[in-house]
Amino acid sequence: MPLAECLLRLSHREYLTWLSWLQLQDNEPTVDQYYLMQIAQEVRRGYAKKPKTVKLEHMKLKFKSSVGTITDPKAAAATAKTRWLTAIGVRHE
Repeated sequence: MPLAECLLRLSHREYLTWLSWLQLQDNEPTVDQYYLMQIAQEVRRGYAKKPKTVKLEHMKLKFKSSVGTITDPKAAAATAKTRWLTAIGVRHE
């Protein structure tokens, strides 16, 4: 979805929820990604001194959203406001 369409369709809260959902989806491998993890594990076992120590979990890639985690609600609101205003081209101070 283009950014302009995203800004028209989603509220700020919906946008943050969407980013959280995407982060969860990115960190759960699909069937084909799971298969590729198994292949990578076997290749790594071929080079390891102790092949039995190479686990499938070691092959899993972890992703983070660009928003990050801010524990202070006021800081989170200020950061989000700054990003949204910058995204739509409004000058802010």
